[in-house]
Amino acid sequence: MAFFVQRARLFLRLLKLKNGRSWWAKPTAFRFRAAGDASELGYGGLLPDGELGEDSSFSVPFTAAQAERLAANDFSSTEREVTAMAVCLQWVAARRPELAMSGIIQYQTDSQAALLCVLGMKGTPPCLVAVDELLCWCAERDVELEVVWYPRESELQQAADRLSKDPSLSQWQLNGRVFDALWGEPALKGRRPTVDAFADERTAKLPCFYAAAWSPRAAAVDAFAQHWGGAEQLLYLNPPFQLMGRVIRKIRAERANCVLIAPVWPRWWSVTLRSLPVKAQRRLPHSGLFERTAPGGAIEAKGPRYAVCAFYILW
Repeated sequence: MAFFVQRARLFLRLLKLKNGRSWWAKPTAFRFRAAGDASELGYGGLLPDGELGEDSSFSVPFTAAQAERLAANDFSSTEREVTAMAVCLQWVAARRPELAMSGIIQYQTDSQAALLCVLGMKGTPPCLVAVDELLCWCAERDVELEVVWYPRESELQQAADRLSKDPSLSQWQLNGRVFDALWGEPALKGRRPTVDAFADERTAKLPCFYAAAWSPRAAAVDAFAQHWGGAEQLLYLNPPFQLMGRVIRKIRAERANCVLIAPVWPRWWSVTLRSLPVKAQRRLPHSGLFERTAPGGAIEAKGPRYAVCAFYILW
């Protein structure tokens, strides 16, 4: 009964949004076509006609909650494919909003189940909830979504499949228990972190994070393009270790308050690091220090072959 009421409410909401706009309006223009896919790591898609120039493709990992559902066999391939449609549209709207307004958008998928779920409203409750969100998003922007099926062997679907399996979608991150323990350091005097500067949908430790590429929930793209300074800021910095030189230069230049995760390596930047106002330093445990999500949602852990420390840099 509750599910029936939910469907009825969706119908009334869509009726209010679309009445007089689509059914009686003149045909709208074709805006763009996209191809997308979902794997066991995340989502990928592209605009074959290149409306976004060099940035006409994307790869986005699952969120932590989605990865947990996948590991528990509670995130079906159909629901993932429907969610990929929504992520693709959000990506275009974020990059060029006018493309995702008042027109027809063609989305190409290799999932017949997802096609039937969207067009025929047939599927499991989680799939239909994803469809509800997708259709409401489109209705709010006066968009008609045209979903078409192509075999997975087709060129565009192969490209979308590769994007959804990009190795960058499975990044190593700090163990969750180790991360939580960082903030008990007395030198912080109770301060909590404000931004996770090097993260993605899956690895973000904080609600506010910067991503290397477009990500639905990211506060900004490219940590190096953001301002790190300010007395109110306390950044959590766990960058790719090959970028450590750039990171330390930016900390010094912008007087950034931060907790920096860094390897103990004999590199030139270690001299600069020692010149910064490091109020405390903790050597992190070796065993299982880093973890990542493998295809299928399972968690892999590893310990580095070198010492890793947390540096509390407070100006």
